[in-house]
Amino acid sequence: MGDIVDYIVEKENEAEEILNKAREKSSEIIREADMEVSSKISKAREKAQHILQDDVNKVEKDIEAKKEEEIKKINKEFDSFLEENKNIIDDIVIKVIECITRTEFDEVI
Repeated sequence: MGDIVDYIVEKENEAEEILNKAREKSSEIIREADMEVSSKISKAREKAQHILQDDVNKVEKDIEAKKEEEIKKINKEFDSFLEENKNIIDDIVIKVIECITRTEFDEVI
């Protein structure tokens, strides 16, 4: 009977040792998996950040190009306006100069 009890205790100890090793191995696997997941998440965030920055840079360049194009267009329109209205502008400038330089004696003469 003592041999059976010793045998059962020995097998329980072996089973407990196997369970402890399995728990350790399980913990190690979970730790490694967590580290791998963290690494992949970090790399994915970094990649997403680069993609986003590239997109932002592209949008900024597009906006700058459109702004320059719009400024050129407005300058052309302004130059055209000045050219089309050159005579009117010249007449207005002459009248303003006459008003400024006119004295009260000019009206008498």
